[in-house]
Amino acid sequence: ENPEKTIRLVLRDMQQRFSLDISEDFKTLNSSGVLKIGDISLSAGEAGREVSGMSFLVEHEIDGDLTAGNFSIRKGVLTVNELPVSITGTLTNWTASTFEVTTGDIDVETFLRAIPASLVPEADNLSGTGSFSLELSGTADTRPIPPVIALDGGIDIDITDLSYRGFPETVDRLQTQLVFSKRDIVIKQAAITTGGSTLRMSGKVTSYHTSPQLAVQLNGSVTLEDVTGALPVFTDTALAGQAALDIFLEGPVSHLPSLRARGTV
Repeated sequence: ENPEKTIRLVLRDMQQRFSLDISEDFKTLNSSGVLKIGDISLSAGEAGREVSGMSFLVEHEIDGDLTAGNFSIRKGVLTVNELPVSITGTLTNWTASTFEVTTGDIDVETFLRAIPASLVPEADNLSGTGSFSLELSGTADTRPIPPVIALDGGIDIDITDLSYRGFPETVDRLQTQLVFSKRDIVIKQAAITTGGSTLRMSGKVTSYHTSPQLAVQLNGSVTLEDVTGALPVFTDTALAGQAALDIFLEGPVSHLPSLRARGTV
């Protein structure tokens, strides 16, 4: 065994409750349960980086008919580091399914606290206010090849006063609204404002589950000192001045270097 290729997973503080009732004719199934893992750590190789400080909780209530292949998830909750995601859905004839995934409004401060320091050490230096939410529903039919999947819903992000400790500037506001449909993901509203700079993006990703194609418009006016003073990615740069841009990008998501661009900077 090569220790450099060893992956080590350690689960601590585990609690489990599970029940399953099935009728003699297999037409009635009821199951419920809870699985809690208080601490999860993962490391790879002798000199590999260890990720720890994660917790995991799953709760479920399911009923169904094994003879017909029909099931219903009446309750499904997945909680990772105290961030809950609700999952419900149905399965019909073993092939056709519906599902709904929601988070409700998650506070940005709660989200930042939930990021393990071992995974993203810089997270402790971030602060901000606002919230984000995910609401996604859809259907999936596994009879065709490839399966047919249709989504509906969206993601909303609205963060204010996002700052990185030690940097003089803040990101005044970060807004994103993504809308999912059967074929497309629409970037309905995306904007970032810091100081006197604002950058906006709109557009869509078409055929996202088969051959995703990107078409987006970027425009805005950027004072470079605002950007370098707010984001650590530009720590070692000495950019200055102002830039106005109006650019349209299009092409395959699978090969971003081949995107076609037109517009002005």
